[in-house]
Amino acid sequence: YTHTKHCTIKHRNNLIEQDHRHIKRRFAKSSGFQSIRHASRTIKGIETIQAIYKQRRSLE
Repeated sequence: YTHTKHCTIKHRNNLIEQDHRHIKRRFAKSSGFQSIRHASRTIKGIETIQAIYKQRRSLE
């Protein structure tokens, strides 16, 4: 990993955190998922819906 640079710019990390806030808000208080399959399907669904909303906002 000698060619890897560590990014210390806060706003770049913040973009990733803001993009995942919908998943965190929905499942922060839940007791968890019963299986990995259910978790991956649920998260994929949430990410798909958010991508549609994000694309719709960029077209306005």
